[in-house]
Parts: sequence; C-alpha cells; structure tokens
Amino acid sequence: MNLKLAIYTIDVKHKHKKDKVNFENAFKTISVNTLTKEEYYKDFITKYIQSFDGKFTSSDENSKSITTDNLEFIVSENLIYGMIKGGTTNVEIDIFESKNSGTPVGKISRNQIAAQPYFFLLYTPYDKSYGVLMIQYYSIASVTTSFKKNLHDFFRKHELTLSMYPFVTEKQKKSFLKKSVINKISLSKVVRDNAVRSKFNPLIIEEDSYEVVIEFRKIKQNPEKIIERIKDSVLNNKKIIGADLSDFGIQDNSNLNLKVFYENEDGKKSHSSMKNDFEILPTIDLPDSLKEKLKDSPNLLRTKEHCFELLKTVKEEILKK
Repeated sequence: MNLKLAIYTIDVKHKHKKDKVNFENAFKTISVNTLTKEEYYKDFITKYIQSFDGKFTSSDENSKSITTDNLEFIVSENLIYGMIKGGTTNVEIDIFESKNSGTPVGKISRNQIAAQPYFFLLYTPYDKSYGVLMIQYYSIASVTTSFKKNLHDFFRKHELTLSMYPFVTEKQKKSFLKKSVINKISLSKVVRDNAVRSKFNPLIIEEDSYEVVIEFRKIKQNPEKIIERIKDSVLNNKKIIGADLSDFGIQDNSNLNLKVFYENEDGKKSHSSMKNDFEILPTIDLPDSLKEKLKDSPNLLRTKEHCFELLKTVKEEILKK
C-alpha cells in the first residue's frame, strides 16, 4: 500500500450565520468558562478527545469507525497531531488464508473492527479565520470521510459550522502537470429546449431534459497549450469548438460544462473544469521513507516532520490568496 495525504483548508461560522469567525471566537463558544488563550485551546482539544470516550465512533453512515490513538499537541501553535485508528464497522467479514479460499480461519463480527493507523494534523490558529487539516490515507484504504464528518459533528454540537476545502500546493500542482498529458476533454450541457429535444424523437420523446456529452479522447497533448486555447476562446467570446452543435442545444459557451482529464507518466490521474478556472487537485503521494520499518503504516515522527514542513508552505500560500 502507498501512503497518500489529503489537505483541507477549514473555516468556522456560527450556526445560521454567513460570516466566518476566527478560532478564538470558536474556542470561546465551545468553552463555558472565561479562560486564558492557552486554556481555551486546551479546553477545545480536551473536549474533542473526550468526545470519543475511549471508543470507536462512527459518523459515516455507520460504515467506518475511528478513534484516537496517540495524540500530541502544541498549545503555543494551536496544533494537534498524531494517530487515529479506523476501519470498516458494522459488517461481518470472513478471514481466509491467502492460499486457501475454501475454509475461513476466522471471522470479524459486526461488533469488531479491523483498524489501521492513520496520521492527522489539525492547525487552528487562535487569531485567524482559517485553519488546515491534513489526513493521511492509503492507496486502498481511507477513513478520511469519517474523520471529516466526526470533526464537523463536533463543531455542530457547539452551534458552529465547520467547512472544509480540498487544497494542493502550487509546487505539487506544477510537478503533476509537468509530467502529465491531457488524455480526454469532455463538453456537456443539460438541454431542456423542446424544439431541440424534438429533433431526437422517438429516443428522447418523453424526457423533460437530457445532457449532451461530447468527448475527445486519446489527445496526449501538453496541458498548458490546450487550456491556454480554451481560455483565449472564452475571453474573446468565441466558440470553444467551431462545429455547429445547435442541433444538440449548444449555441455558445454559456452553461457549458467543460472538463479536462490528465494523466501523468506514472499513470496517476486528475481533472479540472472550466467553471473552476481549471484548478487542479492531483493526489498527494507521501514517500515510502515515512513508513514504519517492514510495515505499510506511517511512522509518527517522520510523518509529523514531513507534514510540519508542508504546513509552512500551505500557510504561505493561503496568506497570498
């Protein structure tokens, strides 16, 4: 298994409010007493850890459960990091020897969990309205959704709304694009016009609407050049493709969903879309050197050091936006 990393920027709002608040405000909402700056953060961390009550907790439609394992925090930096454990729950699984598929050698019951260790880091600066969450996962296993939902639910219990946004550093994006080609472009548009729909009778006759999807495959071209041409067409109000697509209800670029699909030399894939200004979010790979010796799980110290360095870059890039 390969180690992967998901990065999110986070912010908090009071329930039913539109404006973001800084984490000082959030911590004071979570606490019931008047405390010092350091004590507010400690109280936040204590309450979050206590919310697990030493048990596995499930927030992801009861399919995955997680619990805290080995946690450390730096009060002066409003930073907590460490390991959680998690895995599939509420399902019965037979256990087999790899060379014998006939007879199971054991069983995991619905009340048991085959848990794996995962590294995480949560940065919630006291005087800022943004934070950073990093969650490590594996190429074939993840509890990321459960962890995010659990954290979201914790804030919600205190009348706060936590929002999370995927993040990849500029260096990671450039590294992926440098080794990538575009292997597919898709254009799609939902068509509700009866006059257009009637052209495809009897196939579409009873549909209220349909989506036209046009795909160009096996392009194998440099991403920068193609995206530059697309942006130039949009900027100058020209059609992205010159063919007459009016029969399909496509008159111009308005409401046109255009996606670009990339693949790098290692077979890793990603995509971007015109509506998000071709912002790309490739998978973040972690080096094998972060693994425990003779294991696939992350080494706490080495993974912490790697993510701390990465956090410096993330903070710098957030401040530039």
